[in-house]
Amino acid sequence: MPKKNGVKQMFRIISPLLIYYAVSYMVSQIVILWFTGRQWPKFLSENPDIGNANMDVLMQKTNELIMEATKKAMEYSNEIMVISAAILLPILSIMFFKDCKRRKACGMQNKKEVSWLKYAAVIGAGIVISIALNNIIMLADVASLSASYQETADRFYAADLLVQILGVGILVPISEELIYRGLFYDRLKDMWSVKRAAGFTCLVFGLFHGNIVQAVYAIAFSALFIYVYERFGTLKAPILVHIAANLTSLTATYFGMYQWIFQNVFRVGVVTAICAMISVSLLIFIHGEGIKCQENAE
Repeated sequence: MPKKNGVKQMFRIISPLLIYYAVSYMVSQIVILWFTGRQWPKFLSENPDIGNANMDVLMQKTNELIMEATKKAMEYSNEIMVISAAILLPILSIMFFKDCKRRKACGMQNKKEVSWLKYAAVIGAGIVISIALNNIIMLADVASLSASYQETADRFYAADLLVQILGVGILVPISEELIYRGLFYDRLKDMWSVKRAAGFTCLVFGLFHGNIVQAVYAIAFSALFIYVYERFGTLKAPILVHIAANLTSLTATYFGMYQWIFQNVFRVGVVTAICAMISVSLLIFIHGEGIKCQENAE
């Protein structure tokens, strides 16, 4: 791929993240504005003399109204995330396929033949690794190191299950894979080695999740996502792992599976060990022969 100057290259790398934050901010501000509008009649009825108030009082009352609307909007953080992901998907997809076309024209992209068994294996790996990693993090009591984790988790699981499945389970994994593996990581590889690009992507992906519990989980899974992406040569692989892991975490929490596991220490050890053994077996199978690389004919 043709070399670009440092500033343009750096902007090209971080532009997917900037677009993500811009869209998320725009959607959240629209929701806050909507709640502000809904509360405006009540605000006027409770403050009939607001038109005659001095500027300081007016600013104070307006800030209180906006803060109340913001607090209300935060209760719908999952819905905001779903809307943001839905808006982002076509934008990110266009960027990703444009990059793929450019790499193919430069002879940098090879097509790989992958059997359906390999895809089934990555889905299975996403499920069992999610359970095992959740158990390990809970056993290590990493949550005690993060004051914000419980608040985030409460908001995370407060939405309707269907919204969680559609958003956190499906749309968000697809958009995050497009951003972090399909665009950010791939573009870093144009400038850095695979190992360096992978390490930095894992770090950024972990920091993106905002607290130490989710960061540990995200860094570990980011390494897995990059591994299957490189192994399969298609973004479908990390997307499937990501969806499988998120849906497992959602449904296991919703139906109380983790509570059942942690009722008994022996049960925790057995379930974690079984999941770890299955994970290793599936990763060995994924890493084994059976993925053939075809050079571009062009």
